[in-house]
Amino acid sequence: MEVTIKPIEKTSHDTTAEKIRQYRNKYNREVFVDRLKEQVVKGHSFGFDVQKVIDGTETEDETQARYRLEKQTWGNAICTYDTLSP
Repeated sequence: MEVTIKPIEKTSHDTTAEKIRQYRNKYNREVFVDRLKEQVVKGHSFGFDVQKVIDGTETEDETQARYRLEKQTWGNAICTYDTLSP
């Protein structure tokens, strides 16, 4: 029998908001903000304060609320897609 012992990776204690910020930075926050600006110009509305996202003044609570809204939207889109699929 051979046993391999590896160190346990430390788990991140970042808040949800910090994880979202890291994700946004990783996937080019500037592009995300540019897309939001384009959608606002086209007249689209959102369930969150887009200007705060653009300005970077969104509070942690607002960021978490937006994250929950995004998850719900994706969930609804996937459920709709599943019901439309053959």
